[in-house]
Amino acid sequence: MKTEKQLRQLAGLRNDKFEQWSEKEQELNEGHINDHVYGLRNTAPVDLLIEAMTSTGGAPNLVYDDNGHFALSFVGFNPVNMEEEGPFKEDVNMQSFVEPGEWAKTIREAVVKSIEERYKSE
Repeated sequence: MKTEKQLRQLAGLRNDKFEQWSEKEQELNEGHINDHVYGLRNTAPVDLLIEAMTSTGGAPNLVYDDNGHFALSFVGFNPVNMEEEGPFKEDVNMQSFVEPGEWAKTIREAVVKSIEERYKSE
């Protein structure tokens, strides 16, 4: 049984120890995280799911359309923050691409839809 605690530990380990692992260990850990994200998609806090996806190299963007719809996009153009001390110190331009079928009425629905699409073949 997959738990939120296990997902937090796996995602944290990946971020803290990733560079020290062999390529095989990195792939194994990424698979465990993806399995947990998929298994907990309907119950875990949305922020935990999104943060776990970033720990495996994803760059999700939560998008709102000003008309009551949300999407979680992994496609777009975003600058990489090179600041060591925190977020960007100036305005940045970010673009996300969202296909019509990716929109949902709630944030959770958008995240679940994205997880199911992203991990359906694993």
